[in-house]
Amino acid sequence: MTGKKKGPAQNLADPPITMVYPHLHQRVVDAILPHDLYPGSEPPVDGIVPAVKNSYSTFVVGTFSCLNCGCHKSGWGSGKVTIVIKGYYNNSYRAIVYGQRFKLCNTLGIMTLDEETYVDRVARRVKRWGGI
Repeated sequence: MTGKKKGPAQNLADPPITMVYPHLHQRVVDAILPHDLYPGSEPPVDGIVPAVKNSYSTFVVGTFSCLNCGCHKSGWGSGKVTIVIKGYYNNSYRAIVYGQRFKLCNTLGIMTLDEETYVDRVARRVKRWGGI
Protein backbone atom coordinates (compact mmCIF):
# COMPACT_ATOMS: atom_id res chain seq x y z
CA MET A 1 0.00 0.00 0.00
CA THR A 2 1.49 3.34 -1.04
CA GLY A 3 -0.64 5.50 1.25
CA LYS A 4 -1.69 7.78 -1.61
CA LYS A 5 -5.29 8.93 -1.69
CA LYS A 6 -7.23 8.27 -4.83
CA GLY A 7 -10.14 10.45 -5.86
CA PRO A 8 -13.51 8.89 -6.47
CA ALA A 9 -14.00 7.18 -9.80
CA GLN A 10 -16.22 9.01 -12.28
CA ASN A 11 -19.48 7.13 -12.76
CA LEU A 12 -22.67 7.85 -14.66
CA ALA A 13 -24.28 9.57 -11.65
CA ASP A 14 -21.38 12.03 -11.21
CA PRO A 15 -21.72 15.58 -12.50
CA PRO A 16 -19.54 16.47 -15.50
CA ILE A 17 -15.99 17.71 -14.92
CA THR A 18 -16.34 20.32 -17.68
CA MET A 19 -19.43 22.12 -18.91
CA VAL A 20 -20.40 24.32 -21.84
CA TYR A 21 -23.39 26.65 -21.87
CA PRO A 22 -24.66 27.04 -25.45
CA HIS A 23 -27.95 28.51 -24.19
CA LEU A 24 -25.97 31.61 -23.06
CA HIS A 25 -24.51 32.26 -26.54
CA GLN A 26 -27.25 34.73 -27.52
CA ARG A 27 -26.64 36.76 -24.35
CA VAL A 28 -22.92 36.89 -25.21
CA VAL A 29 -23.78 38.05 -28.74
CA ASP A 30 -26.18 40.69 -27.35
CA ALA A 31 -23.38 42.02 -25.10
CA ILE A 32 -21.07 42.30 -28.13
CA LEU A 33 -23.51 43.55 -30.81
CA PRO A 34 -23.08 47.27 -30.12
CA HIS A 35 -19.48 46.80 -31.30
CA ASP A 36 -20.30 45.15 -34.66
CA LEU A 37 -18.74 41.80 -33.77
CA TYR A 38 -20.72 38.69 -34.67
CA PRO A 39 -19.08 35.65 -33.10
CA GLY A 40 -20.37 32.17 -33.65
CA SER A 41 -20.65 29.56 -30.94
CA GLU A 42 -18.33 26.66 -31.67
CA PRO A 43 -19.96 23.26 -31.80
CA PRO A 44 -17.63 20.68 -33.31
CA VAL A 45 -18.81 19.72 -36.80
CA ASP A 46 -18.61 15.96 -37.31
CA GLY A 47 -16.18 15.84 -34.38
CA ILE A 48 -13.78 18.26 -36.08
CA VAL A 49 -12.96 21.46 -34.21
CA PRO A 50 -11.33 24.32 -36.17
CA ALA A 51 -7.82 25.48 -35.31
CA VAL A 52 -7.54 27.58 -32.15
CA LYS A 53 -6.42 31.15 -32.75
CA ASN A 54 -6.58 32.40 -29.13
CA SER A 55 -7.02 30.85 -25.72
CA TYR A 56 -7.58 32.60 -22.40
CA SER A 57 -8.14 31.30 -18.89
CA THR A 58 -10.03 33.32 -16.28
CA PHE A 59 -12.58 32.81 -13.49
CA VAL A 60 -16.34 32.98 -13.12
CA VAL A 61 -18.59 32.68 -10.07
CA GLY A 62 -20.63 29.65 -9.10
CA THR A 63 -22.21 27.74 -6.25
CA PHE A 64 -21.84 24.01 -5.78
CA SER A 65 -23.95 21.32 -4.13
CA CYS A 66 -22.34 18.22 -2.68
CA LEU A 67 -23.88 14.84 -3.54
CA ASN A 68 -22.07 13.00 -0.75
CA CYS A 69 -24.69 12.29 1.90
CA GLY A 70 -21.95 11.81 4.50
CA CYS A 71 -20.81 15.44 4.32
CA HIS A 72 -21.69 17.80 7.13
CA LYS A 73 -22.00 20.68 4.68
CA SER A 74 -24.30 20.60 1.67
CA GLY A 75 -22.44 23.03 -0.59
CA TRP A 76 -20.12 25.95 -1.15
CA GLY A 77 -19.67 29.07 -3.26
CA SER A 78 -16.62 30.03 -5.30
CA GLY A 79 -15.44 33.14 -7.10
CA LYS A 80 -12.64 31.15 -8.71
CA VAL A 81 -14.38 28.74 -11.04
CA THR A 82 -11.99 28.22 -13.96
CA ILE A 83 -13.19 28.99 -17.46
CA VAL A 84 -11.11 28.58 -20.63
CA ILE A 85 -12.28 30.64 -23.60
CA LYS A 86 -10.98 29.57 -26.99
CA GLY A 87 -11.23 31.71 -30.12
CA TYR A 88 -11.12 30.02 -33.52
CA TYR A 89 -10.03 31.23 -36.95
CA ASN A 90 -13.63 31.01 -38.19
CA ASN A 91 -14.63 33.85 -35.79
CA SER A 92 -16.29 31.51 -33.32
CA TYR A 93 -15.52 30.73 -29.70
CA ARG A 94 -16.03 28.02 -27.12
CA ALA A 95 -16.10 28.61 -23.37
CA ILE A 96 -15.37 25.58 -21.18
CA VAL A 97 -16.20 25.82 -17.47
CA TYR A 98 -14.47 23.43 -15.06
CA GLY A 99 -16.17 21.90 -12.05
CA GLN A 100 -14.78 21.74 -8.52
CA ARG A 101 -14.44 19.07 -5.88
CA PHE A 102 -15.48 19.56 -2.27
CA LYS A 103 -12.34 19.70 -0.11
CA LEU A 104 -13.82 17.68 2.75
CA CYS A 105 -14.86 14.61 0.77
CA ASN A 106 -13.31 15.07 -2.71
CA THR A 107 -16.76 14.74 -4.34
CA LEU A 108 -17.32 16.61 -7.60
CA GLY A 109 -19.98 19.25 -6.97
CA ILE A 110 -23.06 20.10 -8.99
CA MET A 111 -22.54 23.68 -10.17
CA THR A 112 -25.00 26.53 -10.51
CA LEU A 113 -23.26 29.09 -12.71
CA ASP A 114 -23.57 32.85 -12.16
CA GLU A 115 -24.68 33.58 -15.71
CA GLU A 116 -23.99 37.33 -15.56
CA THR A 117 -20.33 36.73 -14.72
CA TYR A 118 -20.05 34.15 -17.49
CA VAL A 119 -21.57 36.46 -20.13
CA ASP A 120 -19.39 39.37 -18.97
CA ARG A 121 -16.13 37.36 -19.07
CA VAL A 122 -16.82 35.70 -22.43
CA ALA A 123 -18.04 38.92 -24.10
CA ARG A 124 -15.07 40.89 -22.76
CA ARG A 125 -12.59 38.34 -24.11
CA VAL A 126 -14.24 38.11 -27.54
CA LYS A 127 -14.25 41.93 -27.77
CA ARG A 128 -10.54 42.06 -26.90
CA TRP A 129 -9.75 39.51 -29.58
CA GLY A 130 -11.82 41.62 -31.98
CA GLY A 131 -9.73 44.72 -31.20
CA ILE A 132 -12.28 46.45 -28.96
